[in-house]
Amino acid sequence: NKPSAKLSTEDVTTGNHEEKIIPEEQNSRPEKECVRKSDTRNVSHADTKNTVEKQMEIGKDTASVNMEHFSKETNKKWAMSLRTVCVFIWLSGVLLCGSCFLFSNIKFYFQLRKDRKETNIYPAKLKIYETNCVESPCLFGMIKPAIYLPAGFLPGEEKMHHIMTHELTHYRHKDHIWTYIRCLCVVIYWYHPLVWLSAFLSIKDSELACDEGAVKCLGEESRKAYGVTLIEMASIDIDYVDSEL
Repeated sequence: NKPSAKLSTEDVTTGNHEEKIIPEEQNSRPEKECVRKSDTRNVSHADTKNTVEKQMEIGKDTASVNMEHFSKETNKKWAMSLRTVCVFIWLSGVLLCGSCFLFSNIKFYFQLRKDRKETNIYPAKLKIYETNCVESPCLFGMIKPAIYLPAGFLPGEEKMHHIMTHELTHYRHKDHIWTYIRCLCVVIYWYHPLVWLSAFLSIKDSELACDEGAVKCLGEESRKAYGVTLIEMASIDIDYVDSEL
């Protein structure tokens, strides 16, 4: 049996007194409806709070991703700009060094072409020229190399033999080609001091190898006389440098 609430009423017209029984369920219905509405509001508030938190987390993740992407793009742009600057500096050095080497060789070539005279002072498979553009014998040219002697150069038969053997040994060792290879390496790696040092040491090595090859051609008995000739040629170079200074 469910509990019920009694309510006493009195008929105004008849004066009869009646008692009506109202079920307890009907009496408690408004309270249950209030509780339900309150629970619904709590659930709705909790859902709204969770949704807002999720949206905030999504916003934070999106902002973090955007910042990371922006940072990567910025670093990439800086790296590209720095690379562009380095390439520009390197190309400027290549053009400057290459122009210097090319200009000096072309200028020397045209000077020789303008002031040279072929001579048969010594039998050789290369052409021999006399010119006022050099102060000591040298081998010049890559495609058609030739030996150039100072004008009026008459050192004597033995010394001439030593000098021509020296220059022809340079030719056999392909030193006239290695000269341009050294220049190319210096032009490309102009910024590296070890490349310049290597080129300088390579010139020294080629001269030492040439001297050893010349002595082998002349014979061991001519080593001392060949050395004296080299010293005299070196003194000519020193006198030429002093006069230029």
